[in-house]
Amino acid sequence: MSEVKVEDTAAPVDNKDVDMGATPAPPAAEGSASADKKPEVKEEKPVVEFTEPLPVIEGKSDDEVQKLLAGAAKQINFYFSDANLPQDRYLFSLTCCNEPMYGWVPIETLISFQRMRDPYQGLGVPFVAYACRQQIASEASDPLLGISEDGKNVRRVRPMHRDNQGSWERSVYVKGFGDEDIKGADDTQSKILEYFEQFGEINAVRMRREDKGETGNGRGRGKFKGSVFVEFAQMDDAKAFLEKESIPKYLPDGPDMLKMSK
Repeated sequence: MSEVKVEDTAAPVDNKDVDMGATPAPPAAEGSASADKKPEVKEEKPVVEFTEPLPVIEGKSDDEVQKLLAGAAKQINFYFSDANLPQDRYLFSLTCCNEPMYGWVPIETLISFQRMRDPYQGLGVPFVAYACRQQIASEASDPLLGISEDGKNVRRVRPMHRDNQGSWERSVYVKGFGDEDIKGADDTQSKILEYFEQFGEINAVRMRREDKGETGNGRGRGKFKGSVFVEFAQMDDAKAFLEKESIPKYLPDGPDMLKMSK
């Protein structure tokens, strides 16, 4: 992987000190030794605009670098979204139980996740931290995430929106995607997400899979069924999608698309 140069001139970004329900550190008792205090992860201070110079990747144009940054920010925002975080038991446990960080998740951990490994693990933590800062700045006074002062950790700062019923009503079932892409699940899911973005903002795409093996651990880990559950961000978009008489084929020579409410 080519070396990524990110200048250390990062301006701090706009964040809120909200800790998504994580258990706060208990106050120190009077007279306790300073050695008993747990280390703190400091959040960057707010700024008005994002002015950091674009990272340099050998062999990549500025447009290609910006596309990689947008992809990193989009994926990390999805990890901490209302659509994913409450259902992602592992990540949610990190946000609640990762003492002494209290809500913070290391970027190094996030880029080890399957959908981030290629190419972001090779591009490194500073590159992904830049992507997060850029995204946070674009969200102005209501960012989803906060980033630590040292640029190594992120956490959700926007309060969770508990809307289970609305989420269900905004979700649809669609079939007609054929077999999984030869490059693997990540590539297939990205392409399916791109397909649905023509119909509106999408919160999540969940590929339906057959069970693998006879144990509970293999449930939903087998072959792709060619169908997905899709959660729209807006109810109007979900309704408009369901009201369409037909939708374009995902594959030019593939089957007609079948859609219905979840």
